[in-house]
Amino acid sequence: MARDVVCVGAAAPLDAAWGLLARHKVKALPVVGMITQSDVVAALFMRPPEQALPA
Repeated sequence: MARDVVCVGAAAPLDAAWGLLARHKVKALPVVGMITQSDVVAALFMRPPEQALPA
């Protein structure tokens, strides 16, 4: 049985991608656009504590 593809745009906030991963119980998402390593590092480590990703 085929499943619908769940993807995220490059401009989507990291927490939106995180939510899709959790909601659809998948380990990876195709990204429509381009995300660099520096984008991920900035999103993970340069956030104020009040904007931390949920555990």
